[in-house]
Amino acid sequence: MKKYWILFFSAMLAFNTNAIAQTQDKTYVVGTVSSAPPFMITGDNRQADGFSTDILKAIAEKEHLKLSFVITKWEGRLEKLDNGEHDILSTVIVTPDRKAKYDLTIPYADSRFMGLLKENPQNTPSRYSNFAEAVDRSQTFITEAGAATEPLLKNIVEKKGSGEAMLTGSTFLTVKAVATGQADMGYSVGKAYQYYINIHPVGKEQHLYGVTDPDSPTIEFTFGLKKGRNDNLLNTLNKGIQEIKADGTYDAIYKKWFGEG
Repeated sequence: MKKYWILFFSAMLAFNTNAIAQTQDKTYVVGTVSSAPPFMITGDNRQADGFSTDILKAIAEKEHLKLSFVITKWEGRLEKLDNGEHDILSTVIVTPDRKAKYDLTIPYADSRFMGLLKENPQNTPSRYSNFAEAVDRSQTFITEAGAATEPLLKNIVEKKGSGEAMLTGSTFLTVKAVATGQADMGYSVGKAYQYYINIHPVGKEQHLYGVTDPDSPTIEFTFGLKKGRNDNLLNTLNKGIQEIKADGTYDAIYKKWFGEG
């Protein structure tokens, strides 16, 4: 019996060692997109860049992974996991359907939705202190068409009883509308607005600020893999996320893309 258990554990050790070796030797294709700031963008050299890209690069360095980043279209990108074009998909927001269909890493970031406003020195106060006050004092609102924020914003305006909910094509265009006075308040993912407020030049130039919607859901950002892969990649990515959070690497990357706080 003792001999049996020795053989069993030896086989398990050999299997795990082989899986780890395969994970380190293979070059994994990462699917990203060109313009979803600050999570996924295209850098000056036309290479993949952004918060999520930096997180994956830090994990790769820590876990000795070889990654190749491929910029693809937003539409149909999840299906590229199914057909094997991509091994890893960057910046996958958790939903029940996605959890059932794909293997998702532990979240590496989360966010609530936020109202974006422009400071007005002629008003008293020049900045609103909370989301309810900002909604009450605003009349024109804008968000991305087809995004999860669209029905939420329409509900906010309906509950207010006055005002207009406008739609546009991207988060940046909501920022531009607020910065140029076309809208009183933008409504989108708080982390995206945090980037425009603290890092992007438009934030300081136009005195933009944000107020978090306390009633909005919390969304979680993960990396997606094809369900049931026969390697150790999911565990390796999860381990890497935990390690870069523990050693301060994550904090440095976070500050680069979102600023303080």
